Amino acid sequence: MKTQKILVAVDGSELAWKALNKALHLAKTEHSSVSIIHVTGSPVIRAPLTAQTTGEAQTPIATIPESLQKDEIRKGLVVLERARIIAEKEEIKTNFIVKSGDPADQIIKEAEKNYDLLVVGFRGAHAKFPGMGSIAEKILHRSPCPVLVVK
Repeated sequence: MKTQKILVAVDGSELAWKALNKALHLAKTEHSSVSIIHVTGSPVIRAPLTAQTTGEAQTPIATIPESLQKDEIRKGLVVLERARIIAEKEEIKTNFIVKSGDPADQIIKEAEKNYDLLVVGFRGAHAKFPGMGSIAEKILHRSPCPVLVVK
C-alpha cells in the first residue's frame, strides 16, 4: 500500500517532534504529501464528563478569557514555525492546518479527509500520567485511517 497523504499532529512536545521527523522521513521515502495539524485549546470550558448524566453534548460552563485564547494562538504559531523549519530542512513541501477545540476530535475530523496515514506522538505536551496519552489513545481507537504512534 502506497502512502500518498500523511497527516501528522504536533503540539510542541518532544514526541510530537519525533512523530514529525518520522512522518517527513516516510514522506521522503514514499514521495508523499504531508499535512501538519496543530489544535489550540477550546475557547470554552465544558462540564467534565463525570458531571454528565445524559448522552447529550457537553454544555459550555465558562468562556476562556480572550487574553488566554491569544496566548494559545501564539504558542501554536511557535509550534508551527518550528515544524515549518524542520520540514524545509528535509525539503518536504507541507500544508499547515490549525484547528481549535478538542485535539482528538479535531485531528480525527481532519483525518477523515482521505489521509492514508496519521502520525502522532505516544504522549503529548499535557500528559499527566505515565503511559500513552489520552489524546493519542482516543485517536488510535477512533481514527478512520491507519495510525503510527511514535515513542
